[in-house]
Amino acid sequence: DMSKRADQRTFWEKRNRIHMSDGSGNLLKAAAMAYLMDGGEVIEAEPGYSEVSEYGDFLKKELGKNVKVTRVPLSSDMKHDLEAMRKAVTEETRLVVITNPNNPTGTIVPRADLEQFVDSMPDHVTVLIDEAYIDFVTEPGYQSMADIAIARPRVLVTRTLSKVYGLPGLRVGYAICMPETVKNFWVYTSFPSPVAIHGATAALDDKDHIFATQNAIQEGRE
Repeated sequence: DMSKRADQRTFWEKRNRIHMSDGSGNLLKAAAMAYLMDGGEVIEAEPGYSEVSEYGDFLKKELGKNVKVTRVPLSSDMKHDLEAMRKAVTEETRLVVITNPNNPTGTIVPRADLEQFVDSMPDHVTVLIDEAYIDFVTEPGYQSMADIAIARPRVLVTRTLSKVYGLPGLRVGYAICMPETVKNFWVYTSFPSPVAIHGATAALDDKDHIFATQNAIQEGRE
């Protein structure tokens, strides 16, 4: 029953697992701000998308926050070096970012390896898994981490409608996670506009466009 305001509040604050935003880029900014504003360390692979790390640099250099940015080189085959990232975690680490598939290398972290990595993290560390390019994965058996994110705290998956759906200008993104994981994100993000929501809803149902985009990307990549 969502007719009463109290029921709506319970849904959004306790049961909802989708946090909408005006683009997934603002979710990455919100993660940096929410988890690092009071200081701490962020760990991210290099080369990688690096937006969260760049916000960490901004907090340190421009705002004078006690933030440490640790960039861990990819392995020789251009994949996330999870063992090196695990060893880099300290008591000051607050956020670890895994872009999967990675941008710009296009490599992926297998689901089993990523689950083990998440399980190895101490309670003071949140793992952000950016799945912006998940719709272009062709490796058999690849799985999202969304089901993990909705079942346990300190794990969040970010997605966007800017890639396979082709809606970058409308600014629609979302995080998949437990409410407590993004409890302060609303300070740094806005809800997508009504026009964006209508466009996103239509895009989700436009299977022909999705398949055509996926095929074009795969053919071009080959």
